Formats: sequence, structure tokens, C-alpha cells
Amino acid sequence: MRVPLFLVRPQPGQERENACYFAKQGAAIVARHELELAEQLMEAYARPERLSAMQARMEHIARPYAAERIADDVMQRMATECVLTLPRCEWNLRHTAV
Repeated sequence: MRVPLFLVRPQPGQERENACYFAKQGAAIVARHELELAEQLMEAYARPERLSAMQARMEHIARPYAAERIADDVMQRMATECVLTLPRCEWNLRHTAV
């Protein structure tokens, strides 16, 4: 089950960009301050169909295991980079005066 997002004052940069993305997709509410957040929460819980729609949007845009895939990709790239640079590193170690 995907849970709608209720966010307050996202930080500039990636956090704010993510908040805007989810809000534009209909899966999040972004509030400027705590009182606005409280008002949005009360409104959302008074209208279950709104929460259901937000949940459906979250389900639609969800990318299960995205962090795991990114980590695997980074590890694969690091392994490839090490293999490509390893002979040079070994050569430097063998030809370095002790």
C-alpha cells in the first residue's frame, strides 16, 4: 500500500524538487507552515475520496526497489572502474622506489 505524502517546508534543492514532483503528480500535499499542514490533513481526512485518489497516484508513480537498483548500479560502475584502473595501480606500486 502506498501512502500519500503530507510535507511541510521542504528544503531547497532536491527535497523541494521531489516535493513539487509528487504534488504535481497528485500524490502529495506541500504546506508552507504547520498550521497549513494541519488544515490540509483535516480536509484530506474529511474527504476519504481525496486520500484514495492520492494513494492511487502514489501507487502509479511508485518505483519499488529504486534505491536498491541505484546502489547496484553504483557498485557495478565502481567495480568496472576499479578493473579498468587496477593494472595502472599495480604498475605504479611495482615501479615505485621504496
